[in-house]
Amino acid sequence: MDEDKRTNLPAVLGSFVVGILLPVFVWWAIPSAENRNTTSKTENAKQTTAKKTPTKTTTQSQQQYFADSLRAYNNGNWYVSWKKVQQAYEIDQQNPHYLFHRARMLHSGRGIMQNISLAQSIAKSQYDRLLNRQDNFSIFAIAVMNYWGLGVGKNLPLARKLFEKLEQQGYAPALTSLGSMYSSGQGVPQNLQTAIHYFRRAAQNNNGLAIGNLAQYHFVRQSPLFNPQQGIELYQQAADLDNLQAIHFLANLHLNGQFVPKNIQQAKNWLQKGIELHDPHSMFLMGNIHLTLNDISLAKNWFNKAIENQNPFAMYAMGNLYLKEKNYPNAQRWFLNAANRNFIKAWTALGRMHFYGQGGAKNYIKALQWFEKAANYREPEAIAFLIEIHSNGLGVPRNQEKVRQLKLLLQNRQRFK
Repeated sequence: MDEDKRTNLPAVLGSFVVGILLPVFVWWAIPSAENRNTTSKTENAKQTTAKKTPTKTTTQSQQQYFADSLRAYNNGNWYVSWKKVQQAYEIDQQNPHYLFHRARMLHSGRGIMQNISLAQSIAKSQYDRLLNRQDNFSIFAIAVMNYWGLGVGKNLPLARKLFEKLEQQGYAPALTSLGSMYSSGQGVPQNLQTAIHYFRRAAQNNNGLAIGNLAQYHFVRQSPLFNPQQGIELYQQAADLDNLQAIHFLANLHLNGQFVPKNIQQAKNWLQKGIELHDPHSMFLMGNIHLTLNDISLAKNWFNKAIENQNPFAMYAMGNLYLKEKNYPNAQRWFLNAANRNFIKAWTALGRMHFYGQGGAKNYIKALQWFEKAANYREPEAIAFLIEIHSNGLGVPRNQEKVRQLKLLLQNRQRFK
């Protein structure tokens, strides 16, 4: 994710705002450096499949699939968006619009496990083709690619210029992107009022992402829009457009009794809406509710449904259930499944198992390797374990300089949390 500049905007708001522009971790975990260069066999196969020539009938189908994909994406339903663009891509594997859309989702890990290397390769191959087109989506694609550095070097002034060109036509994704730019201060001076202005304009076009972003400002006390009740109403509008972030947020409010009376059944109702949209994370969250109610059987049932759709949160949760039961082989299996999908807490969990000898002999070296992997992403528990390892010389020589650096890293993480 691009680093946010948060000098004037509350940190909590900066972490919430989700635009088409900024790649944000939502449900899929951040990849490690070593995994960024790996490409699944499935993706390789799809990338190298022979060209298909669409017929008139299939052309209509693929156009509908792609329209559905963009609608889902602009409303924050990444899972459906990926599924639909894949259907369009399977019909026409040379369409630059489909290829760019796949690349940006692979780059940000939205709806599919993040694969930056593959995303860069796809985007680079399509940049000139998109540049030669003058339709709004192609111009928007070039703007996003220059903003992210996707398939081309970063060029924030050009990205802004192209977004503003589309903004003059009321193109909602560009309005949302400009709102995200001013919210984060990326490529422009950070300006809360300007960000709100762009999100409002996009929201008038029923852009679910913009409505959701606008809603967030109503929950931040430092914001001039602070009004939780209006925020809830906006989230409900976004949820009506199948915005999954809004659905999850509303479920969480009712589950915890924040700004609304605590109502577990209402939380379930919101998650059921997400489940009907085939959202694996809603399935995981439903499992979590049953876990808090101590209904382990139903919790496992929902976790398994989410796992069928490759949700790493559910894999990690399943690992924790087996760990609690002291079923170490199954715990390790599920932690490994989540770890292979770059779920950071699973790396820490595997390190912890090796550290304590859960399921085998203690192995400080293997524990160290997992903890270091997680610590690269400032995972606090992993950093704490590394401090203990290096302080006490567990499997490695004592290293007080390393301990000092790790403590500083932990302090900085807590300071800028």
